[in-house]
Amino acid sequence: MQQLIIEPLNRSHIPQIIEIEKQSFPDPWTEEKFIQEIDLKFSHFYVAKVNDEIAGYAGFWHITEEANIVNIAVKKAYRRQGIGKNLLEYLIESAKQKKISDMYLEVRLKNTTAQELYKKYGFEVCFTRKKYYNDDDGLIMYKKIS
Repeated sequence: MQQLIIEPLNRSHIPQIIEIEKQSFPDPWTEEKFIQEIDLKFSHFYVAKVNDEIAGYAGFWHITEEANIVNIAVKKAYRRQGIGKNLLEYLIESAKQKKISDMYLEVRLKNTTAQELYKKYGFEVCFTRKKYYNDDDGLIMYKKIS
């Protein structure tokens, strides 16, 4: 894999982000939703680029002392190459720099691949939200940021 660059999301990235959204989620976010995220002060989204192509993106909301990871997605052509891992590490490091003490995320019960990644980075399941997604339960996972 070529050099991976992670940078803040901007409006020019959105068309490529929408394609990754459609590949990754049954209920993809819209262009308008990503534009809103860019404008929100508590929202921090980043893209991972390989050779000027967006290979993935991730973001979290910073509310009080907490971070809530809202999205991590990788383009199909770049999956299983460590991009999701790099994005997660970047989010955790960014949270540390912002003096965030607690990090949460939600993941589909069926998404065992993502759950394993999160567990490798110290996230633990707190509880289950039954039928959180239309077709699946949601697991709430937590990590204390040191």
